[in-house]
Amino acid sequence: MHEDWIKQCDEVEEDMQEFRREFKISKTIGDKIEQKLFNRKNLEMFEQRLNNFDSHTAFDHDCYKVAFDDFALYSEYPKTTIFRNQPTPDKNPYFDDENKTIGMEMYISVVADTKGYLYSNIEENINTEFGEYGSVEEPTVYIPITGTLYEPKSALVFYKSLDKNAMMYVEHFDMDRNGNLINAHPLTVNEAEVLAKSLNTDEEKDKTFLKSKGILPTNILNINPS
Repeated sequence: MHEDWIKQCDEVEEDMQEFRREFKISKTIGDKIEQKLFNRKNLEMFEQRLNNFDSHTAFDHDCYKVAFDDFALYSEYPKTTIFRNQPTPDKNPYFDDENKTIGMEMYISVVADTKGYLYSNIEENINTEFGEYGSVEEPTVYIPITGTLYEPKSALVFYKSLDKNAMMYVEHFDMDRNGNLINAHPLTVNEAEVLAKSLNTDEEKDKTFLKSKGILPTNILNINPS
């Protein structure tokens, strides 16, 4: 898009000349990086290059750390891509018929420089485009528990008063597809009963903590551990 715009623009202003210069440099860097990324020979030599790399500046050290961490990930997961945990269409919590979603493939990228006219123009265009979307797709991990897939449906929020009486108040929230809290309302009796039932256990061993091991005091008639 930017290349076509530059070719069609006949302006000779200083800003435009600088824009063309930045674009030429970025394109050269992008072409070289693309060749290195797609050449698997670079992966075979990557560890050797890391071991022979000498850091002279803080920037060199930062670059080395990024490369070292990336290579460690690649070594541990050689066949895994960054899109491994991308939500599938049938389990995507960000999917919404009414609002468009920014997919992971749309915002995971590389840039030659974060300064200058070119970057400012790209940043403005991206922000304008993404402003039309309703949500951002993020990596999601689904953990099946005992063969059943669970997803968050509601949440309890406990409020505590700031005065000396320290009263507690509980609100129940539902969750939308994006995990946002909606439909706040006081915890009802039915909801409290469901919560109490889910926290209850029928294991006898967990209810014998009141069973006395010796002679009961005279002022206690009986203790029922159940």
